[in-house]
Amino acid sequence: MKKNRPICLLLCFALLLTLTPRAFAAEPDQTSTGEATEETGGTTEPQPTPPPGTIPPLDPNAGYNLDVTNGCHSPDAASPMRTEVLSGTAHAALLYDENSNTMIYGWNLDLKVDPSSLTKIMTSLVALDRMDPAEEITVTNAALEHVPEDALVLGLRAGETLTLEQLLYCLMVYSANDAALVIAEAVGGSEGTFVSWMNDKARELGCTGTNFVNCHGIYDAMQYSTARDLLKMLLAALAYPVFRTVYATYHYELPGNEVFPESRQLYSTNYMLSDLGPEGYYDTRTTGGKTGITGDGRHSVVVSAADEGLGLIAFILEAEAEIDENDYVVSFREFDEAEALLNMGFDSYTYTQIVYQGQVLGQYQVTNGENALAIGAGRSVSAVLPKGAKTQDLVFRYQQGNQQLTAPVTKGQRVDILQIWYGSVCVAQTEVLAMNTVRLRTQTQDLNGPGQEGDAVTRGLLFAGALVVIILALVGLLYLIRAVRVAAYRSRRRKRRQSRRRSR
Repeated sequence: MKKNRPICLLLCFALLLTLTPRAFAAEPDQTSTGEATEETGGTTEPQPTPPPGTIPPLDPNAGYNLDVTNGCHSPDAASPMRTEVLSGTAHAALLYDENSNTMIYGWNLDLKVDPSSLTKIMTSLVALDRMDPAEEITVTNAALEHVPEDALVLGLRAGETLTLEQLLYCLMVYSANDAALVIAEAVGGSEGTFVSWMNDKARELGCTGTNFVNCHGIYDAMQYSTARDLLKMLLAALAYPVFRTVYATYHYELPGNEVFPESRQLYSTNYMLSDLGPEGYYDTRTTGGKTGITGDGRHSVVVSAADEGLGLIAFILEAEAEIDENDYVVSFREFDEAEALLNMGFDSYTYTQIVYQGQVLGQYQVTNGENALAIGAGRSVSAVLPKGAKTQDLVFRYQQGNQQLTAPVTKGQRVDILQIWYGSVCVAQTEVLAMNTVRLRTQTQDLNGPGQEGDAVTRGLLFAGALVVIILALVGLLYLIRAVRVAAYRSRRRKRRQSRRRSR
């Protein structure tokens, strides 16, 4: 028996290792994020721990605004993707992608300039806010009396009846200043009231560098705006389908009426819209635009263009026209500079999907929760990025990357906000949602639930109890082995005694 004792001890030690309780198993937060939870199903690629956010913590009581005002994903962008001077003679310029709300380029975005006839964008917006485009308006002498001398006019006559939509064509295509005053009087009762509404609308849109004193844009030292503010006005106006149609029109035939029987042909001065204008400016990608000439003879233009998934808007403000000795315009530099911006945008940038709605981004451990929480994107996110940019060039920043989640957590609950940065610019963001439910863990689950997180005392008690049971089992096993061996030994002795008696 003494010879077999080491073998017994080795067997007992192996049994001890086999029965060692799971108290020594890895904590849940040490396991790979590639393991699937019971409720989410499937597996996900291992995700890095979300880096601590550098953005102020999310206020759970505040609404969530998709604009990233400290990045480029907004007209209020503090950091456009590009800021170097690309605009030639213009005093201010910008390039904006309407599809993703991305400020690609900005130069003197908040410089106060003369809005000139781009003022008519706001005139159209306020009119559409307050009147149906099919509503009829009768031209009055009172409105026509306020047309400044030498102003560009269509020649509207008192008594003519036109719809607001027709007057918008006169206003935006032909840039008729008499049409602006007719609209202002019909909608607001007077130009003064209408202009006050224009300023109210500017404040509503968040314009901080704008003041209007008239509705047509003829020079006044107290009338000014900025590239950023004009963009906000244009985006708001483009929300009206009728404005988008008018804005995209190069030629319009205004039908005759009882006062003016002949039809009138209206042509835009946005030469990028049509090959009917001066040679060399037409661009097939152009989808709309408006021009203006400032009080000191500088030229401004806004041009929209679409191609390859991008919807670009270029503003060139107060560009210097090239004039010959006879005061004729040799070159419209505003179109040349707008074309250069559009080419830069289309040639250098692309619209790319970064994450899709429901995509699993990683896992969080939940305090007092039954299981881990899978987190996912609340909406699909696409962004304008430089061509050739790769996923590894992007940085994912969670506003509350260090937060400690506590059970219960409901599926679909917003738990964080993810911002996606390219270099020093935030290009997009999305809500981060709970992809599964995490219920509050009970005391019974703390003690017995597989894979549950317990405190050190509980795990210690579990281990100590299991160890006592193992020791008692080993003692019992050794006692049983000894008893069997003693019984076998005694049986052999009896047999030998009986054998001796028979031999005598």
